[in-house]
Amino acid sequence: MKFFSKLLILLSLSISISSCATIMKGRNSTKKIKIKSTYFGHRHRGAEVYIDGDFKGYTPLKVRVPRRNTNHHIEVRKDGFQSSVYDMKRRPSINFLILDALTTGGVGILIDFATGAIYKPDRRKIELPIYLKEPEKKEKAPKEEKVEFVAQNTPQTPTTPPATPSKPSIYQDRERLEGILEAETYKPENKDSKGFGVTPTHVAKDLELDINKSDGKYYALLIGVQDYGDPEINSLTNPINDVTDLNKILIENYEFEGENVQILKNPSRSSIVESFDLLRAKMTAEDNLLIFFAGHGYWDDSSKLGFWLPSDAKRNSTANWLGNSRLKDYISSIPSKHTLLIADACFSGGIFQTRKAFSEDRPDIKRLYDLPSRKAMTSGTLKEVPDESVFVHFLKKRLLENEEKYVSSEELFSSFRRAVMNNSENVPQYGEIKGAGDEGGDFIFIKKDKELMK
Repeated sequence: MKFFSKLLILLSLSISISSCATIMKGRNSTKKIKIKSTYFGHRHRGAEVYIDGDFKGYTPLKVRVPRRNTNHHIEVRKDGFQSSVYDMKRRPSINFLILDALTTGGVGILIDFATGAIYKPDRRKIELPIYLKEPEKKEKAPKEEKVEFVAQNTPQTPTTPPATPSKPSIYQDRERLEGILEAETYKPENKDSKGFGVTPTHVAKDLELDINKSDGKYYALLIGVQDYGDPEINSLTNPINDVTDLNKILIENYEFEGENVQILKNPSRSSIVESFDLLRAKMTAEDNLLIFFAGHGYWDDSSKLGFWLPSDAKRNSTANWLGNSRLKDYISSIPSKHTLLIADACFSGGIFQTRKAFSEDRPDIKRLYDLPSRKAMTSGTLKEVPDESVFVHFLKKRLLENEEKYVSSEELFSSFRRAVMNNSENVPQYGEIKGAGDEGGDFIFIKKDKELMK
């Protein structure tokens, strides 16, 4: 009897000591896991994390989940992206199983299984890739055919067949214009005079010219970086004022709506990239995009590479720099009809197509708008950015002074290029962005007033 009492005491003590997981972790203990979202292999921040339908925070996220029941449904979501899910399973901890087996021959394993403390998540670090949603394709409404009814027993007289509905185009009365516009030559006026524009040598004044914008919108991404986290990079004074002024000019004077204009003030590299991702997700092949950047840039003459410096850039590391070649890839991926990049920072000349900067004669605006384009104009500086940019000053000035209904980016550039050269050491550049999908068209600025082109 005494032997059995000692055996019972020893067994109880052994079990209590040997159930290591229960003692160390407890019945209701949790296990820490880390959840990250990635975009094409790169870390992506700001995606919402849901575990079993409950919101837990934003990626990257460290969160604790119960050990006893670690079969959890994890989902990351973000506007403009497809959701990504992972079903996390629980599995026994090999370390605790071995420890239990060595101390009591496995008796403590029963307790740890019963309490659930022996279990742990199958993965402690979970990376969920997210992908952009495909833009929704707009279905064109079927054309309505005109039907004419003729009363019975009524003599029918020959009638002129109804005109075929015209296809969407730049101008109304397209058929009447084609023969006139293609034969006309336009000469630019004095480019430095107030109210710059172009005057046609001859235009039929009784024809109304208007761009059909029913399917397309005008978007703008305005980026200004003047404050840098690295003390070795000098701060600037005007980029944020420049993007604020440009935002006002575009919304008040041109076909840009406030909801479609985004301003980034002192953004990080990831914030700029995320803005490009969102534009790619929501823009269509009928939309137009203006990208403006003001801030520090860097030109590496040995490698012939140019970079933009976001606010989190470091002088001695290119990790957070935005290379011109990568920028070109982002522009190529956005399904816009026209994209115009305006950069007041160093920009690789190699990104332009080799061509004459601008033509002497004004081309047909209708044709420019119909053909997709990827254009860029830059300040031409390869050195330190001045506190007050002559390039941006004349850009804003010409946009405000413009009196024409339609102005192409090429006409806008040619109107202030000479003024920039006369008042600074810079030689502004303009051209197609090489390899980005330009087909010979141009970005057209449209005044909000309804005045006809003279």
